[in-house]
Amino acid sequence: MPNVQWNKFIDTHKTRFCVTIYFSDYLELRKRVKGPIMTKDGKEFPTPNAVTKAMAKAIKCDYTIKSGGAEQIVMIAEKEEAAAFAKAVGAKRWMQSDGKPCLATNSARISHEVMVGLAKTARLM
Repeated sequence: MPNVQWNKFIDTHKTRFCVTIYFSDYLELRKRVKGPIMTKDGKEFPTPNAVTKAMAKAIKCDYTIKSGGAEQIVMIAEKEEAAAFAKAVGAKRWMQSDGKPCLATNSARISHEVMVGLAKTARLM
C-alpha cells in the first residue's frame, strides 16, 4: 500500500497506530564520524530512514513515516499491520492514537546489531 504524505494521512485516518523507533547506536556513531558511515566492505551504511522505509514496504495498508534522524515515527492505518510491523522491527511497544499525535516517548530503542540485521533483511547491505 502507499506511503501517504504525513498530513494527508492524519486527515484521512482519525484512528491510527504508531510505532516509534529510535536508532540510538546510529546516533552515537553519527556524532563520531564525519561524512558517510561506511561498512567494512566499503559500502555506505544505510540511514535509519532507509532501513525504516525498506521494512515498511511490507505494510499492507496506508502508512506514513516521519524521520527525525535517529528517530523514526511510523503511523499505520490498521492495528494488525502495526502489530506485525512492530514485531518485524523488534519494537515491543506500539500505541493507538485516536486523533492525537504519535508520541516519541514510546520509542523502541534499536541497537547497532539489530539495525544491521534489519538492513540485511531489507537487502540494504
